[in-house]
Amino acid sequence: MGRKNQCRQTEKNDTSSRHQRKEIILNVRITQASEYYQYQKSYQKSVAEPDERFSRRPTSRSTDRIP
Repeated sequence: MGRKNQCRQTEKNDTSSRHQRKEIILNVRITQASEYYQYQKSYQKSVAEPDERFSRRPTSRSTDRIP
């Protein structure tokens, strides 16, 4: 194999590995964005629809001390 062919092969490998790294980074970012969106969606839902446990007024407490 000549020196030119070796250089071309190395360039192809470099380009291929760079492309793979870009794809991986893109997939990670998409996953992170999707997870963040799901988190925000669930957070907004919980704020918009308060739990029934907290919707009632607290019962009045006696201030008299029990002997």
